[in-house]
Amino acid sequence: MNPSAGENAKHRSQARWRSMILPGAGYALLGDGQSAWRTLLLTLAALAAMIAVCFWPSAITLTLMVALAAVGLFAWSRELRSIKTCVARDATASILNRWFSIVALATYLFAAWVLMLAATSFGALQVSKDSAIVNLNTGSKVLFNRHLQTDKLRAGALIAFHGETHDDDRDLDIGRILAAPGDQLRIDEMKNEYLVNDRPAGAVAESIDSYAVPAIPTSGNAWTLPDDLYLVVLEPNDSSAPRRVAQLRRQAIVSHRLWRIAPGMPVRLD
Repeated sequence: MNPSAGENAKHRSQARWRSMILPGAGYALLGDGQSAWRTLLLTLAALAAMIAVCFWPSAITLTLMVALAAVGLFAWSRELRSIKTCVARDATASILNRWFSIVALATYLFAAWVLMLAATSFGALQVSKDSAIVNLNTGSKVLFNRHLQTDKLRAGALIAFHGETHDDDRDLDIGRILAAPGDQLRIDEMKNEYLVNDRPAGAVAESIDSYAVPAIPTSGNAWTLPDDLYLVVLEPNDSSAPRRVAQLRRQAIVSHRLWRIAPGMPVRLD
């Protein structure tokens, strides 16, 4: 027996209500299981891409996330528009109908966790000292990612770390790692430059009092940096100010993935 016009309108109204809560649920109620799963999976794929951005931020993962989010939103809006006109069939026996409330709750909890992960994975800090290394001035805003990869904290890496008088995430210094744990460091007196693993690593810098650096050998055996100790070089923009070197513990390092906040897209600093 064919449903009456009133029952059909009520059925479509329920499908629209469900689709507003959970992408794809409206299609499922109207019997289009294939479109239902495609719409829902696009939404979940966009959330998965956001997770990738949190842990592996790059132009590729960001572009993928934006593309999936755009396609997912398009599919969702198309579902909302087509509910009034699409052919209504018997509801599918999928979990989108049988366990609609559970699937919707699980999806929202997953989305909330992803958003919380994104909020805790990134931060915006203010540079507390000029840095000629990446041409940053005091007060510049920097976006950073909190997920550190220890294998990336090696000589030459640009990092953000807590300043001399700050231990929170409102201020930071920018520096480049001179030597990391396990590196062999000494000074070539003739050229007045550092040698890291017997490779030139720039002119000798002054030690920062609050980050006092032990005496670095100038001859004989090099100093092997112990575990959890990093030497970082800072270069102020003021040409009259000397280069400085600081020793840091691992916990003082905030990030090794930094972007200058500028009009348009953030600019990667390296």
